[in-house]
Amino acid sequence: MACEPIRLKDGTVVLANVKPGMKLTEEDRRVLEEYAEFCRERRGQEQIRRNREQR
Repeated sequence: MACEPIRLKDGTVVLANVKPGMKLTEEDRRVLEEYAEFCRERRGQEQIRRNREQR
C-alpha cells in the first residue's frame, strides 16, 4: 500500500492509501469527493465557532 495523491473533479487533491497499480473506480472517486465535501463543511463550521468564541 502507498499513499497517493488523487485529483478530484473540482481540483481538490486528496491522499488515498492504495495498492500499487490499482485503478480507482467511479464509486471510489465519488466516495472521496463526498468525504472531501464533508471535511470542507466541517472546517467551515469550526471556523465559525472559533470566530464566535473570539468575540
